[in-house]
Amino acid sequence: MKQMTIFITGTDTGVGKTVLTVLLAQFLRQRGVNAAALKPICSGGRDDARKIFTAVSGALSLDEINPWHFRAPIAPLLAARKENKK
Repeated sequence: MKQMTIFITGTDTGVGKTVLTVLLAQFLRQRGVNAAALKPICSGGRDDARKIFTAVSGALSLDEINPWHFRAPIAPLLAARKENKK
Protein backbone atom coordinates (compact mmCIF):
# COMPACT_ATOMS: atom_id res chain seq x y z
CA MET A 1 0.00 0.00 0.00
CA LYS A 2 1.23 3.48 -0.87
CA GLN A 3 2.18 5.79 2.00
CA MET A 4 1.55 9.52 1.80
CA THR A 5 2.50 12.50 3.91
CA ILE A 6 0.46 15.70 3.88
CA PHE A 7 1.97 18.75 5.57
CA ILE A 8 -0.48 21.49 6.53
CA THR A 9 0.91 24.93 7.25
CA GLY A 10 -0.36 28.46 7.57
CA THR A 11 0.93 31.93 8.20
CA ASP A 12 -0.84 32.85 11.41
CA THR A 13 -2.82 31.68 14.42
CA GLY A 14 -6.49 31.09 13.69
CA VAL A 15 -6.21 30.47 9.94
CA GLY A 16 -7.64 26.95 10.17
CA LYS A 17 -4.66 24.58 10.25
CA THR A 18 -6.09 22.48 13.07
CA VAL A 19 -9.63 22.56 11.68
CA LEU A 20 -8.38 21.29 8.31
CA THR A 21 -6.18 18.66 9.98
CA VAL A 22 -9.07 17.35 12.11
CA LEU A 23 -11.50 17.23 9.17
CA LEU A 24 -8.97 15.51 6.91
CA ALA A 25 -8.06 12.92 9.56
CA GLN A 26 -11.72 12.17 10.24
CA PHE A 27 -12.52 11.94 6.52
CA LEU A 28 -9.67 9.51 5.84
CA ARG A 29 -10.29 7.34 8.90
CA GLN A 30 -14.02 7.08 8.10
CA ARG A 31 -12.98 5.62 4.76
CA GLY A 32 -10.73 3.01 6.32
CA VAL A 33 -7.44 4.81 5.76
CA ASN A 34 -4.95 4.34 8.59
CA ALA A 35 -4.38 8.08 9.01
CA ALA A 36 -2.53 9.80 11.82
CA ALA A 37 -2.11 13.50 12.54
CA LEU A 38 0.52 15.32 14.54
CA LYS A 39 0.96 18.75 16.06
CA PRO A 40 4.53 18.47 17.30
CA ILE A 41 4.71 21.91 18.93
CA CYS A 42 1.95 23.85 20.73
CA SER A 43 2.13 27.00 22.75
CA GLY A 44 -0.80 28.42 24.66
CA GLY A 45 -2.15 25.06 25.77
CA ARG A 46 -2.95 21.71 24.18
CA ASP A 47 -6.51 22.24 22.98
CA ASP A 48 -5.52 21.74 19.32
CA ALA A 49 -3.65 18.54 20.14
CA ARG A 50 -6.67 17.22 22.05
CA LYS A 51 -8.90 17.87 19.03
CA ILE A 52 -6.48 15.88 16.86
CA PHE A 53 -6.37 13.09 19.46
CA THR A 54 -10.15 12.81 19.24
CA ALA A 55 -10.09 12.93 15.43
CA VAL A 56 -7.70 9.96 15.22
CA SER A 57 -9.78 8.01 17.74
CA GLY A 58 -6.89 7.55 20.14
CA ALA A 59 -4.67 5.84 17.54
CA LEU A 60 -1.80 7.86 18.99
CA SER A 61 -1.33 9.13 22.53
CA LEU A 62 -1.56 12.84 23.24
CA ASP A 63 2.20 12.88 23.88
CA GLU A 64 2.87 11.21 20.52
CA ILE A 65 0.69 13.77 18.75
CA ASN A 66 2.14 16.70 20.69
CA PRO A 67 5.48 16.03 22.40
CA TRP A 68 6.43 19.68 22.90
CA HIS A 69 3.85 21.93 24.53
CA PHE A 70 4.10 25.17 26.43
CA ARG A 71 1.62 27.17 28.50
CA ALA A 72 2.34 30.71 27.28
CA PRO A 73 0.42 31.75 24.13
CA ILE A 74 3.50 33.17 22.44
CA ALA A 75 5.98 31.91 19.86
CA PRO A 76 7.08 28.39 20.85
CA LEU A 77 10.75 29.38 21.17
CA LEU A 78 9.88 32.19 23.58
CA ALA A 79 7.39 29.99 25.46
CA ALA A 80 10.05 27.31 25.90
CA ARG A 81 12.55 29.86 27.20
CA LYS A 82 9.94 31.18 29.64
CA GLU A 83 9.53 27.63 31.02
CA ASN A 84 13.30 27.00 30.99
CA LYS A 85 12.91 24.19 28.42
CA LYS A 86 14.87 23.45 25.29
